[in-house]
Amino acid sequence: MLGVIIGIIISALIIALKNIKSKKFYRDRWKNVNILIIDEISMMTCELFEKLDYIAKNIRKNDKPFGGIQIILTGDFLQLPCVKSSQFCFESEIWGKTIKNTIYLTENMRQSEKEWINFSEVKKNESSCFNNKFFAKEIII
Repeated sequence: MLGVIIGIIISALIIALKNIKSKKFYRDRWKNVNILIIDEISMMTCELFEKLDYIAKNIRKNDKPFGGIQIILTGDFLQLPCVKSSQFCFESEIWGKTIKNTIYLTENMRQSEKEWINFSEVKKNESSCFNNKFFAKEIII
């Protein structure tokens, strides 16, 4: 069964790559982009993260992560994970090869109400290595 699923994923990736390569506008955008900014990275699946890497490498003919495109990711991994996956994209096999620098923002700029700030601290303490799978399954807001 796993082989069938992997075959479907690979087929979909090949079709997506052919579609991008066949349209000059999209192909040129991938070839000429210098920086890719992805917001709300915590909502991205491992699968999509790896597909984008594969497409960039293939179109740009460059084996560096994301085909040599500089990647800027923003988001909060203490939020709930992507709906269609039980994994955060930082659990991807290529994450460590792709992401070299991480900047942590420590000052809360969103909430001023003490209850929500304390709630964020509970989430941090409940998680180990940003793994809040337990939290996402056990607490309903």
